[in-house]
Amino acid sequence: MVVGLVEHDVAVVGAGLSGLVAARRLEARGASVIVFEARDRVGGKMLTETVGGVPVDLGARCIGGEHERVIALARDVGVPTVPQYASGRNIHYFGGRRSTTRSVWPRVTPWYAEAAASVALLRIDRMIRRIPREHPWFAADAQSLDSMTLEDFKRRNVWTSGARAVIDLLARLLLGAEPREISFLFFLAHVRGVGGLTRLLERPEGVRELAFEHGAQQLCEQVRTHLHGDTRVGEPIVAIEQDDEGVVVRSERSATRVRYVVVALSPALAGRIRYSPPLPAARDALSQQMPLGAGTKAIAVFERPWWREQGLSGFALADRGPVQLLVDESPADGSRGVLSALVAGYAARELGQLGADERRRAVLGSVARLFGMNEIVPLAYRDYSWDVDPWSRGMPAAHMGPGVMSALGSVLREPAGRIHWAGTETATEWTGFMEGAVEAGERVASEVLARIGEHRRRATA
Repeated sequence: MVVGLVEHDVAVVGAGLSGLVAARRLEARGASVIVFEARDRVGGKMLTETVGGVPVDLGARCIGGEHERVIALARDVGVPTVPQYASGRNIHYFGGRRSTTRSVWPRVTPWYAEAAASVALLRIDRMIRRIPREHPWFAADAQSLDSMTLEDFKRRNVWTSGARAVIDLLARLLLGAEPREISFLFFLAHVRGVGGLTRLLERPEGVRELAFEHGAQQLCEQVRTHLHGDTRVGEPIVAIEQDDEGVVVRSERSATRVRYVVVALSPALAGRIRYSPPLPAARDALSQQMPLGAGTKAIAVFERPWWREQGLSGFALADRGPVQLLVDESPADGSRGVLSALVAGYAARELGQLGADERRRAVLGSVARLFGMNEIVPLAYRDYSWDVDPWSRGMPAAHMGPGVMSALGSVLREPAGRIHWAGTETATEWTGFMEGAVEAGERVASEVLARIGEHRRRATA
């Protein structure tokens, strides 16, 4: 039961980008807000550390020129952005063969295989355009699409090894999961939210045009400094209790009374909180059936970005690992060379079982192969496995298996009494990206503000 006086209008659970944006917007409209964060820092999966004397991002880093919400937020709170280096030839390592090219995605040869791949990928793009953006479960053939995995569709309809490799890589890089784990309907909806398959393949650099000059976590830290209410880090919420009068949010050391709660966590983590009364059955089921993918990000720092001297961009894609994506994340002034390697999906789960020295050897060996070298020796190395982080349990976002979206997708953003949901998973565009986190924070703030306004109108009537 909720007893005593209400201390705040809203409690926000989770001080990642989505939760902080929600808190900022709520305060800007006159609501009193308190924020709780389990970690000893703000930022969620935006984590900046100093490695080899330079700030590097062990989580989310880049944004695209189309990410207008994030760009506007950075400008408002005074966080500068810099262009992401993208000059030179890119490396492809597919089918055991290494090549370099100006294109981002590998070409499929011979020409008739390329044509077959194009037909298959264009068919997927046409299907994507028929998916309703906000309510994909209302698609005309939603149940049929949701009954199969992305792997099922690929095996039945995609005949070339090159096109299959592209689909596999997209699943791993976008969701940290294998095609066999992802509902085909969910995949279509997810890719629709990032502009469609053709756009993603033809202009993938559009999602990594800009970086934050001193690291992405600074964006969250600056948003926090603009908040007037309390932000309690190192205080995980263990229970949320609500009745008709309000909500009690409980940690191990405090109980706070509020009118409404915003839970800005992935569904799986939100499901670990104890709720009284229990959440609706559909929402509880969703939290158990929407896992996060697996991902490890590794950083290698060198004295200089030596690959640029060879005419290489530092960008690489590979269909076998452990490293599947490599990006040049060097400081804008080129004072150090920084390569960022992503290991995702099953390869990340395997890598996470190794010790620190074994992980380092595996990652650096994979990077050396991408460059056609026997070995590389950086000045400094650091990796971070997000699926073993107790307050993340994966990256970059949660996904749904077959049957989940058509049955439970409608409750993803649906409030449970006085509890509202944020986090990048609840976005309708750019899910899994910073832009999606900001969209979700703005949307949930509008929902709660409408309820606060109605409460105040009734109180003064």
